[in-house]
Amino acid sequence: MERQDFVVGGFTEPQGSRVGVESMLLGYYEGKALRFAGNVGTGVGWTDVFGRVLREQLTEFVVSRSPFSPLPPQSLSKNAHWLEPCLVADVQFSEWTGDGHIRNPSLNSFRADVSPTDIRREREGDRD
Repeated sequence: MERQDFVVGGFTEPQGSRVGVESMLLGYYEGKALRFAGNVGTGVGWTDVFGRVLREQLTEFVVSRSPFSPLPPQSLSKNAHWLEPCLVADVQFSEWTGDGHIRNPSLNSFRADVSPTDIRREREGDRD
């Protein structure tokens, strides 16, 4: 498994029985552009209560335009609330896909000690 910090740039509305937030949209900086890396909607402690509390916390960072360049896939964008890119999430995942997205992500925690503008795509061996 791989692990990396990502900038939270949005979230999607809950579907079906989910409460609060379906998933968070994640990215990393490449120069000044925030690149979409995938979305995460599971992890340690992701319960209905967590979803409700997360929604309340994320709402204060909602902005009118996507911080991502280019936009995430339409399937996510049409249902998204965009966020000021000021939050960092520590995420575990299985691998990077060929199109630059993360596979099988799981939220570990949020990182208040890391600046979002410092988040870059890590390459194998970066955390050694």
